[in-house]
Amino acid sequence: MPAFASPRSSPRVYDLSAFHPTVRPKDVFICTYPKSGTTWLGFLLAQILKVDPQETLDLKSFGKYVPDVNLQYTKRGSLAQYENFDDPRFFLCHATCDLKLPKVVYVLRDPRDASSIEQLARCRIMKSRGQNRRRYRKAARHVA
Repeated sequence: MPAFASPRSSPRVYDLSAFHPTVRPKDVFICTYPKSGTTWLGFLLAQILKVDPQETLDLKSFGKYVPDVNLQYTKRGSLAQYENFDDPRFFLCHATCDLKLPKVVYVLRDPRDASSIEQLARCRIMKSRGQNRRRYRKAARHVA
């Protein structure tokens, strides 16, 4: 194998034995790659699903209508805490193709846009921590 070649990494495999039994046939999963519109679409859905038209939702409170279940999906969790939600239930997740999920909306974004937004977000985090952004940008040039 040449020195510059890297071995192919296998896709992540999650133990979904606790997750799949709690999925209902009418559940809808909005699945995206990170930084591809998950929060945006979830916020729009929450505006439609909210019962009280006078209720004001923001990016922190819309999860009571459209929760992010990515940790439950990847960490052997279940949807038991959302049993009281009426059908159809809507969930946000960064899952790849999972044929056991009943209904899935895959949101796609141009990978160049998603990666540039990811880089901008990392630079903002580094700035907030007082770290040098030049060092990150120099390292990012080698990846791109």
